[in-house]
Amino acid sequence: MANRVTTLFIEDTAIKLMVTRGRQAEKWASVPLAAGLVKHGLIQDKEQVAEKLKETFRWAKIGNKVILGLSEPGSLYRIITLPKLPDAILDEAIKREAERVIPLPQNEIYLAYQVIATRQDDMQFFLAAFSRNAVDTLTSTLQMAGVKPASLDLVPLALCRAIDKATAIVVSLRSSNFEIAVMVDRVPQVIRSLSLPGEAESLIDKLPTIAEELERTVSFYNSSHTDKPLDNAIPVFVDGELAQAPDTWPSLVGKLGSTVTPIPSLMQATADFDASQFTVNIGLALKENDRDISGTIVNFNALPKAFQPEKPKLSRVIIPIGAGIGVLILVFLAMQTGSIKNDVKTLNTETATAQGGIPKQNTNIAAIKDQITAVQAKAQPLQDQIKAITADAATFDKLTGTLNGRRDQVNTDTSKIISLIPSTISITSINFSDAITVSGSAASEADVFTYSRNLSSTGLFSYIILNSISLNSDGKYDFGLSITPK
Repeated sequence: MANRVTTLFIEDTAIKLMVTRGRQAEKWASVPLAAGLVKHGLIQDKEQVAEKLKETFRWAKIGNKVILGLSEPGSLYRIITLPKLPDAILDEAIKREAERVIPLPQNEIYLAYQVIATRQDDMQFFLAAFSRNAVDTLTSTLQMAGVKPASLDLVPLALCRAIDKATAIVVSLRSSNFEIAVMVDRVPQVIRSLSLPGEAESLIDKLPTIAEELERTVSFYNSSHTDKPLDNAIPVFVDGELAQAPDTWPSLVGKLGSTVTPIPSLMQATADFDASQFTVNIGLALKENDRDISGTIVNFNALPKAFQPEKPKLSRVIIPIGAGIGVLILVFLAMQTGSIKNDVKTLNTETATAQGGIPKQNTNIAAIKDQITAVQAKAQPLQDQIKAITADAATFDKLTGTLNGRRDQVNTDTSKIISLIPSTISITSINFSDAITVSGSAASEADVFTYSRNLSSTGLFSYIILNSISLNSDGKYDFGLSITPK
């Protein structure tokens, strides 16, 4: 049976809550918010919004772990390509690439990414950057309301997940925020999340800006995909205020001339369920459901790790379990040994009685002595097993300490190797064995020597050897370094 999923989306005018099981909507609520409590997706009054959340969850009588939706105008999305890299340095490499392609201060944003394609020499990633302030404010408001976020998704991605096409355009308008997403082969290629000017109040006032931005977005995509541009065959799905105004659709698509329809509901519910009011929640719920060939493949948890429910590390699970099993074995063997010792003691007592009371029954005494010898023989192997298990436990503890130390050293060395890479050098691979082998290309030989000297100056490495350097057909210098940690 499918798990029950609770989704929560706080927009400028309302709190949208929905509980689903599989493709069935079980509960839903749209709780109005007073003007000014939330503006452009950013919570302005945490106390009042938290009180509204408490009331909503008390009414729904549901658990407090939810999947969140975030509408954040100004969020940026990119598809980036990197060479294949070890998992240990992937986060650092993504961060460095984000510094290059995201024109926002890194201390003001959170990043989330997902691999969308793996090829022979490189990998493609879907990268999202969104406001740190918006997320921190949202999570602190939820904490005040006693709500525990389990996952976070960005509204454009939730909308792309809520449609039943692999290639489509999604246009959504809620109050003063709107999103445009161009999805091709289940990957959002271009996403725009923007705010409308404050003076645009009616849909007629908002429409020219949205139509102009849609035309600009399609033109941008076509200019970089001249082999397969978008045409009027691509469907356009609308959501929010646009879904309620079909007379505006021809003006919206303009020259593109595509067919326009509201986003269809992929959830089943009773007749009084208005799916158009909960499109984002539906997309959030589908994060936890197996999908068919339609909808976006991008499905990461954008909730920063600091706010995610703590998951026990594998080592924290395995080691206690192993230790527990070891203790149980030792206890069992101790009990067995104790039982055997009691048997020996009992037999000794019986022997003494037999020797004192029935001196003539030599045959019986001999039999009892034989039993004592047999029991003692059984006890010895168990005692040997206890010693072996104790020795194995000591060896395991020593090995765990060695592995943890090696892991910390690799992380430190890798972080330093990555952080010192100059912009004129491109790293193609980093391999780990007794030494660390770094391969790449540089604009000049001097750049390679400078990089080597910078690594040496850290004091972390015993030797840094330039294995090879040669001029390639592109006018760059391919090189290989062998780095020996201390």
